[in-house]
Amino acid sequence: MVRHFDNEDSANANWGSGPTFPNVNVLGRNWVMNFCAFTANSGSLQMTGFANYGFSYGVFAPSNMPGPISLGGGALYKDDQGGLNINFWVGGSDNTMNGGGNTWMGLARVK
Repeated sequence: MVRHFDNEDSANANWGSGPTFPNVNVLGRNWVMNFCAFTANSGSLQMTGFANYGFSYGVFAPSNMPGPISLGGGALYKDDQGGLNINFWVGGSDNTMNGGGNTWMGLARVK
């Protein structure tokens, strides 16, 4: 899914470090970001596990993603532009990420 984040227009301190492709900073204020999200919808491809990298990590997923894959859930809330907000989704939103003027992203710890 793709999300256009309409960030604050004034006092904005957005920046990126290193390659950000396929994510794009627009005019130094807004971001268009691509996400791979793990859903818990019936009929979707089911993961049986995640790679072991030797450290704990999480993925974007419904905060109530069922075990044994999820070791705990949470959420990230992003406060976006307050007035004249033009956030939008392509291929979303769902129970993993949603929001209009602000953005909610579900998280699941998988390792």
